[in-house]
Amino acid sequence: MDEKTQDERVRFAPANRPPLDPVRVGKAMDLNVHRIDDDHFRVYSSRNEYHVALRPYYECGCGDFVWRNHICKHLIAALLWDGDDEARTIADEILIGDE
Repeated sequence: MDEKTQDERVRFAPANRPPLDPVRVGKAMDLNVHRIDDDHFRVYSSRNEYHVALRPYYECGCGDFVWRNHICKHLIAALLWDGDDEARTIADEILIGDE
């Protein structure tokens, strides 16, 4: 089992998550995502592959998530793929700003 306690996991549960960082959303838009099942994704960055879970709690093995306790670009990429309203709204605002 990973080193996160149940209390730390609850902090990142979908109902309790902090607002998404628009900079990370912008970076997430460039990542390739493969859905494994309803709750799990494989997200590819330029150098690495990350296994991401959205349910029952958020999980990613990258340093941004594990050590800094941020919702990382890999999780956001999976959220975008999953149709998350907040992530899509921010992504749409970024795209409109690029026009």
